[in-house]
Amino acid sequence: MNRKRLISAVQEICSSMGYEFRVLDSAALSSMSSAMPAAVLIPPKFHSIEGRNHGRIVYRVILNLFDHGSRLSSEQLCERLAEMESDMLDIFSQLSENKDVALVDKLQMEQSMHSQLGRGELCLKATAEVEVIF
Repeated sequence: MNRKRLISAVQEICSSMGYEFRVLDSAALSSMSSAMPAAVLIPPKFHSIEGRNHGRIVYRVILNLFDHGSRLSSEQLCERLAEMESDMLDIFSQLSENKDVALVDKLQMEQSMHSQLGRGELCLKATAEVEVIF
């Protein structure tokens, strides 16, 4: 599995869960469209490789989930963030079941009720190391 197939696998999972999927550099987040809920994958970064013709590559994967939050009460915000956290866990769980993925490791999530895009949206950011087989 290479970077392109990894991105396609994440896109397929996110889209099936109802998220508008995009691949954007973190510097371009502020220019993304307002279609929500959205999943934004920062292009995976090569971390390490093991093997020459066959082996494993570890990519650092950063995925952001966004949704509207400006009109929600504080209770609704907490509920929606909990749903987004569950969705994020499902995304990485489904990714780990991909035949070309050997391991999803060091998954960390950071949630925010503060605007990342200047539109009052909710944001959940996940970072993980994804080990793929080639």
